[in-house]
Amino acid sequence: MPKGPMIGFAVAAAAGLACFLLLLFMPAGRLAQVPSGVPLITDNGADQAADRDVWMNASLRDKKIGYSHLVLKKKDNGFTLEETLSIRFTLLGASRPLKMKTTASLLPDMTLSTFDFVIYSGLFRFSAKGRAAGPRTLSVTTASGAASSGTGVTHEITLEKPPVLGSSMLFAVGAKKNLRIGDRFSFFIFDPATMGKAPVIVEVTGKEKLFNMGIDVDTTKLTIDFKGMKETAWIDDTGAVIKETGMMGLSLERTSRDDALVDVPPGAGPDMAQMASIPSNIVISDPAAARRLVVEISGIDTGRLALCGGRQAFVGNRLTVALEDTQNLPEIHKISDRNIFGPYLVPDPYVQSNNPKIVSLAKTLVDPKKSLYENSRALWKWVNENIAKRPVISVPDALSTLENRVGDCNEHAALVCALARAAGIPAKIETGLVYMRGRFYYHAWNSLYVGKWITADAALGQFPADVTHLRLITGSLENQLDYAGIIGRIRLSVKIVQ
Repeated sequence: MPKGPMIGFAVAAAAGLACFLLLLFMPAGRLAQVPSGVPLITDNGADQAADRDVWMNASLRDKKIGYSHLVLKKKDNGFTLEETLSIRFTLLGASRPLKMKTTASLLPDMTLSTFDFVIYSGLFRFSAKGRAAGPRTLSVTTASGAASSGTGVTHEITLEKPPVLGSSMLFAVGAKKNLRIGDRFSFFIFDPATMGKAPVIVEVTGKEKLFNMGIDVDTTKLTIDFKGMKETAWIDDTGAVIKETGMMGLSLERTSRDDALVDVPPGAGPDMAQMASIPSNIVISDPAAARRLVVEISGIDTGRLALCGGRQAFVGNRLTVALEDTQNLPEIHKISDRNIFGPYLVPDPYVQSNNPKIVSLAKTLVDPKKSLYENSRALWKWVNENIAKRPVISVPDALSTLENRVGDCNEHAALVCALARAAGIPAKIETGLVYMRGRFYYHAWNSLYVGKWITADAALGQFPADVTHLRLITGSLENQLDYAGIIGRIRLSVKIVQ
């Protein structure tokens, strides 16, 4: 097969996995919908939590892929928390390392006071430092780009309630005495990796005996509701976490320091790209030639998804995708109403459209005398031709992609979005599924406003994107957390290709 399609397949196969993996390997129980009437854990003695120094093996489908280490220490005015997660993935047959570290200062009720978060994988590095600027406000400074040259940008994040880190949540539950089956607690979680923020429910669901580190341990079983996905944790009578299990066969289990630090050999664990993909019931021989696709969706709650709008229509359980017409577009040269398109023209922590490097490049690629459509194609083409197609496991951001000139679909989409916004072209990142070789893979691409919204896929070199691109979610990285209720559960049945 020619080189181009092979590279395109590799990118598609890895598509969407950065957000997916961040979800998968964060400690269990990040975000969920909370029914009314569930008490906050901060009303229940979280300040009684004991000091902890916990090592855990991280496994995926019973294959060790790394470790986590979490230290909680009590101080006069609260707690300090340090958490390290070091894992190695197999992705398209290649070994990919990922490391995350969080250091935080917590108030006596375990709500967040300050934090320092960093994630790095090879060339890519992203960091965020924050402090509580009030009971419902976080001031967060993010830095990205090459490890030696990240540029900090400060953002104010408004919260509904004082936030708790997910990694301290189970310690807070364990601090409560006399837990009984049926007890339920709610937290408002902030996730530094994605800037995600929302409630989560923890319920006591049973008492079980687990075999851990050579002995039987009496435990309390906790069920964690994470955007409709159930995760499970077990704590002992002292409140120490013994085991956690999450989606797609992830588990974390308490172990010794020496055992946790045993090296993970390259190739350990199943291939993530294959794990995340969904088989198609039919072979689509020529996706580029199709002008209409109808797919039935089952197995998930579609209520939160962005299935309708633009080229997509969703009725009942059927999604219809129609190829966009780029032949009769209005010749628009400038956006006049910024009130309508404002959210799609401004920077965010991962789409740094106001960064001088991105602004400078955008100016060289666009021509004020040309239409938005022509300039959009120029930006899309530059990213397609100048960013190497290689799977990357990190927080996808535009500046890192520009500096490193490498990335998968997430990095391509972030950079296209940033360049377009810097050039005054409204742009969104869309994520969902794309068909390739008999399966649907998680993927990311863009939608650009050029008189109407048109899809563009720089990773696969398509403008507009073919109809096998099924948009599920649109928006910032925080919105991608909705994949928690999708991955491993969604089922597709192709009904019409024409």
